[in-house]
Amino acid sequence: MVSLNDLEDGTLRPALGYRTHTALVCCARSCPPLPRTAYTAAGLQSQIDTAFRTWLAREDLNQFRPEQNTVEISSIFKWFKEDFDHAGGLPKILSQYAPPSKASFLAKGGYKIDYLPYRWGLNDQGPHGENYSRANLFLDHLF
Repeated sequence: MVSLNDLEDGTLRPALGYRTHTALVCCARSCPPLPRTAYTAAGLQSQIDTAFRTWLAREDLNQFRPEQNTVEISSIFKWFKEDFDHAGGLPKILSQYAPPSKASFLAKGGYKIDYLPYRWGLNDQGPHGENYSRANLFLDHLF
């Protein structure tokens, strides 16, 4: 028997590394936005690059503040820190995928990193689920 967690941790993370966290999405609002097309073997690398850039460009999901020398990013970066560190660390990865206007700020490093509270509501573009909290998730599970 194989679980979805086994596939993620035993197959995808070893093959894709930190990029797994952009391609494999739990459908929560704080996750990278879901692409509207399926991943393909031939296009996988560019599709993941596009998904990562789209995710980091979303100001409601990640904030880059050079004037305050801080970044506020998804908790995914904290939860899977080891994956990002193994690939060279957050400054390298953030500067590679963040909006071009923020790349030089991010490449220098030395900024304070804060992690945004994870938003468990449905990963969509509309207001549905905007204020869905971890408490709502817990209560929905109970009832």
